[in-house]
Amino acid sequence: MNVTSTDAGDQQSSTFRMSVQAGQWSSAALRALPRGGSLSVDVATDGPVEVLLFDDSGYKAFPGLNAPLVQAETADNYGFKLVLPESGDFFLVADNRGSEEARLLVVRITAAAPGSGSMTAEDYRDTANQMLAMVEEGLRKVFLMEDVNLMTQPCGSTRTFADSQDIVVCLEYAMALLLTVEQKEAASPAMMFNIFQRLAEIFLARSDDAEASVENVDELATALMVLLGYREKAEIQARYFTEPENAEALRQRVAADDPRPLSSERAARIERLIADDDLMRRWQHVIVPNFQIESLTKLKNNPPQWLDVQALVEELQRRDRESH
Repeated sequence: MNVTSTDAGDQQSSTFRMSVQAGQWSSAALRALPRGGSLSVDVATDGPVEVLLFDDSGYKAFPGLNAPLVQAETADNYGFKLVLPESGDFFLVADNRGSEEARLLVVRITAAAPGSGSMTAEDYRDTANQMLAMVEEGLRKVFLMEDVNLMTQPCGSTRTFADSQDIVVCLEYAMALLLTVEQKEAASPAMMFNIFQRLAEIFLARSDDAEASVENVDELATALMVLLGYREKAEIQARYFTEPENAEALRQRVAADDPRPLSSERAARIERLIADDDLMRRWQHVIVPNFQIESLTKLKNNPPQWLDVQALVEELQRRDRESH
């Protein structure tokens, strides 16, 4: 595995080669990149390969079920640019596991620091939009999401989400959250938890034997984040909101009847849930029917301890019957 580090000052560029053997994957580590900075990646390859970008927690979950920030297949040239939603280490992965031929990639990384010492309100809004788009890509890879759209839009109030069957983050709430949370490394994880709360509501609505109570939504959202490698982000935001003054500061900015912002008591419960070894087992009856076929097959071939393999096999058989 080849690893190249890039430490971003005002702006730094690095060009390097990645050699990936047939059936293998390789990665490059981009160290200590700043929140609000920009990252530009250009890749040239001599044949088909999958290119992925992970944050630290997503990379630790790879190559299992995961939710990359960026994912694309390319056979020649590919590039992307994004504003970093949080500070930390990021990892560029070239995945050649599906090929019988080695691949050679030439990669150019350009990392630039934020334009000023603090982000403007517009920067926060753009970061919220971009983070939602990145989360969407990972969710669609793992779960059945064909009937669910993810977007941000003005709502005319600071409710978390618009009244919709989709996941529609209200821009007013996104900005209120990002501007209220004083510990900035907790802001993006807090918004991510809200997105998973809304996803949990959708999954519970699809289920015949689970109520969409506040407690169940919090618990299923936590399970989904742990499943996709976001355990650390779930912990960060829960830890932040266990402080009553932090929970109350956000609560005062949000519509009074919106159940999603956490109280300090609910945040403390989420901290306990994250450490609960039985969490995934309790919610597999809701989660498994929402997996993509590819996700079900991965889990069948390498089942985690929490999984009822027979229930997974029955779900695969049901999908097979419905497709014929």
